[in-house]
Amino acid sequence: MNLRYRSLLQIMMAAAFITGCFVLAPFIYAAALHDMNSAAGFITVAVICFPVSAYCRYLLNHSEKQKKKLEIKNGFLIVSLGFLGLVLISSFPYLLSGASLNFFDSWFESASGWTTTGSFSRSVSALSRPLLLWKAETCWLGGMGLVFLTTLIFPKLGINDQQLEHGCLSVSSRRKAMGFRSNRFLQTAVIAYLLFTVIGFFTLLIGGFPVFYAVINAMTGLSTSGILDPTAGGIFHQMPLFGQIVMAALSLLGSVNCVFFAGIFRKDRRNDAVAFETVFFLFLILITSAINIIYCSLSDTFSLTPKNIWKVFYLSVSFSTTSGFCIPGLVNVPSFVRFVLILLCIIGGCSYSQAGGIKIERSVIGFKIMIRGVYKCIHPEAIKPVLVHRHPISASRASSIAVYLFLFFGTFIMGFIFLSIDGNTLETTLCTSFAALSNTGISFGAISSNSYACYSAFGKIIASLLMIAGRLEIYPILFLFSRSFWNPRRSINK
Repeated sequence: MNLRYRSLLQIMMAAAFITGCFVLAPFIYAAALHDMNSAAGFITVAVICFPVSAYCRYLLNHSEKQKKKLEIKNGFLIVSLGFLGLVLISSFPYLLSGASLNFFDSWFESASGWTTTGSFSRSVSALSRPLLLWKAETCWLGGMGLVFLTTLIFPKLGINDQQLEHGCLSVSSRRKAMGFRSNRFLQTAVIAYLLFTVIGFFTLLIGGFPVFYAVINAMTGLSTSGILDPTAGGIFHQMPLFGQIVMAALSLLGSVNCVFFAGIFRKDRRNDAVAFETVFFLFLILITSAINIIYCSLSDTFSLTPKNIWKVFYLSVSFSTTSGFCIPGLVNVPSFVRFVLILLCIIGGCSYSQAGGIKIERSVIGFKIMIRGVYKCIHPEAIKPVLVHRHPISASRASSIAVYLFLFFGTFIMGFIFLSIDGNTLETTLCTSFAALSNTGISFGAISSNSYACYSAFGKIIASLLMIAGRLEIYPILFLFSRSFWNPRRSINK
């Protein structure tokens, strides 16, 4: 396999430089708090990252340019290994900052940050303020990472976004219909991301949040990573109602397709398919909230008070946006409500958003494919296309979506099997596999507090790999374990 080393060097250089720049803020904060252990850990990472970035730059300047386009499989390899390397480098602050975290805990913290899962290897109280800031930064960068990769990095690598994410409606075709170019689309998406973060920060600040907690919660809220607030333990009832509303709103914004906001900013109304997906996503939250409220009322789980109604809605937002807010009494939720919430986290948010899960678009098309299959069994001679927003989809796209859904649930089963080795309860193991793969983090059982302390080092590694696979849409990670990927002779097309 011939790698395009210039592309690999460019990604390594950018990843090292960005990591080195963002690690400076928690370093300065740690030094201001006289936390020398944390400051030493952060400066060590900066000392590693900047020379690596400079060396990659030196190699780029002294290497011959290659005009040949990068093969798709090599692009997948670069994306996979680049992301894993980024997680590894970002784990050094946790490992070297004197927080009593071993390598596996540090790796888990870094992976849960970059994948916007927002879970903790032990508990939120185990991290100092500088480490919390660092984790919030990685959550925020990870939230924008998928959009950044699909609109800027992948085109330069020669990877088409539809080839990368089989089964998604092509975002490039949407950009073309809306008059977007790749760089302009990325610029609009970044501006929207920054704008919503700033608005969230000032809104939380006005609501009485201290500056530090307004910063980290604005970043983790918009990136659908949940709440990072050790003074309240991330707990629902200790956070003011105003803060809950703001965090729910930020998570909803982060779960909406970025193309939708790009169209609004450009005053372009030709993105009907994206608007339909957004409306369907919000409708799904409302209808599932209503169902859960009616069930809890009929089963005498609680009385119909405004506080309880809001709590149920907040739960639906938490799971559907894959934010994973830590809410007390989660272990006492009725079984039916648990099933509905798990279903929401599996479906996830809109395509090309910060949320995880299968995504609304794939879920809708997958359901219609299933209905079409049943119809064809009854009427074999009938012609019944799968329609999405009144437009038929091709057979190849329908097939690729079915393959992705199969891979998603197949990855869940494999994760469940490996996690079961740790000996936790069936509920904990089952929910952990779904929560990690959908990047929700929190679920039921022993992880209802968003802490994975119940797992050994092996279990945390498996959970972190599920998080990474879910963030990268499974394919790049899965290809690393394919023999035909590493051995071209096994390929059908020779």
